[in-house]
Amino acid sequence: MKHQFFIIVIMVILVGTMNMDAKEGTSKKAKTANSECGIEPKSEEFVKVDSAPTVDLQQLQKNVVYPETARKSGIEGTVMVRALISKSGKVIKTIISSSDSKLFNKSAQKAVKISKFTPAIDKGQAVCCWVTLPIKFKLK
Repeated sequence: MKHQFFIIVIMVILVGTMNMDAKEGTSKKAKTANSECGIEPKSEEFVKVDSAPTVDLQQLQKNVVYPETARKSGIEGTVMVRALISKSGKVIKTIISSSDSKLFNKSAQKAVKISKFTPAIDKGQAVCCWVTLPIKFKLK
């Protein structure tokens, strides 16, 4: 039986960020309380920051496990994972914004959740914000 190998390509795209400074004047309806962020931004809000969160892409790639069912079935695809990154760089929550196959969702989310990020910086302060991570599953 011929073995199939996989390559997981991970790119980090900053799609939305949220400055957590309550003085910026964002709506209270758009926020909820969270111990890691103080005020948690809604995932669809966008606010410019001086420096976006970063992650070690090689380590994130090592954290991703290609689901056996998908591998055996020859299924490839991309999962867009939105992640809320805390002021300390911890992933607070993830949301699947799109997926080519539900088989990849748990693996993509798990890899993102266990990764350590460098937090976003705005005006010299670490801030909470959302990032979008496209996790690509490709057999080779």
